[in-house]
Amino acid sequence: GQSAAALRDLTSQNRPLFQARLRALRDKRGWAHDQFLKEAAPIVQDDRTDAFDKTSSELLADIERMGAEGSAAPTPDCAALARLRTRMEALVEAQKQKWAYLIEKVDRELAR
Repeated sequence: GQSAAALRDLTSQNRPLFQARLRALRDKRGWAHDQFLKEAAPIVQDDRTDAFDKTSSELLADIERMGAEGSAAPTPDCAALARLRTRMEALVEAQKQKWAYLIEKVDRELAR
């Protein structure tokens, strides 16, 4: 529902922006394709992005498990629904932070 739409919106807004900045960095540095892939790798993935991905994976696993439990429950559980909503909001927030970090990181490289 709402969280899935927020995640799609985040990706559709940030991916083209991030990719354009990476291309600008490639052009500024004059990197050939293979060199670009090598040089951009630490910008795209590092310990911090790995931590964002780990958090997101854990939240997704929780959301899937809670969704399955909720659909198997004989009656709706408002407290469980609230916990599920909290996990979904945390997932959206983790992705917002990851995109902000990635864009800030490539912008720092562009400024050098």
